[in-house]
Amino acid sequence: MRLVLLCSALVLCLTLSGADDFVYFFRSECHFSASDLRDLVYVRSMTFNGKERVRFNSTVGKYVGFDTWGEKQANYWNGQKDYIARLSADKDRFCKYNVQLMASGMQDRKIKPEVKIYPAKTASQGHTHMLVCHAHGFYPRQIAVSWLRNGQPVSSDLTSMSFASDGDWTYQTLLYLEFTPQGGETFECAVDHVALDGTLKLRWDPAAREAKRNKVIMGASGLVLGLVFAVIGVVYWKRKTKGHIAVPTVQS
Repeated sequence: MRLVLLCSALVLCLTLSGADDFVYFFRSECHFSASDLRDLVYVRSMTFNGKERVRFNSTVGKYVGFDTWGEKQANYWNGQKDYIARLSADKDRFCKYNVQLMASGMQDRKIKPEVKIYPAKTASQGHTHMLVCHAHGFYPRQIAVSWLRNGQPVSSDLTSMSFASDGDWTYQTLLYLEFTPQGGETFECAVDHVALDGTLKLRWDPAAREAKRNKVIMGASGLVLGLVFAVIGVVYWKRKTKGHIAVPTVQS
């Protein structure tokens, strides 16, 4: 997970004739994946005109330059021992404090998961298919996701994957189901979460999906056929009227 806790920018624009604008951008980030912050990494970088020039990483413990100017700047900053020591201390002083502060503000929040089902792999009748139940945007992390096949819980041929969404303190999880389709089957994804009033069930009906697909195909075919007949009618009308000369009548 990457948490951007501080983003500061110093902008210097030169408006001399023929000169482009110059933009310096300083960015501080805290990277971690473990809930106890044992893998916390503090990163501070400087970007010039959209290109990163130099970066400090608490794991490395010094600045690293990415071009000639950046290397010179890194050598200068790395020579300031007190400054490097303060940056290294920011891993605990700045990152941990702000992470814990933000986490404490999330403790009482409950965010409902959004759930959708989609096929990850489809094949012809008699071959293996794969469905995915994707629950995302929920908080806290604890959630129960399961598959029901014809109303019965599925315990085999399942693969799950859970991870944090980037930067917004919510979570998401995916539960994969592999199966060989048989006629008349139905599938449901069941989700239980503290933010929900009860179990949320989302149904996947292959027969209904196929019927909907056939309906779309038939509608599209009818539209094309109607256009063909319309074109034929116009061509016939033009041929019918081609060469027809209107004869004026004389009134007595």
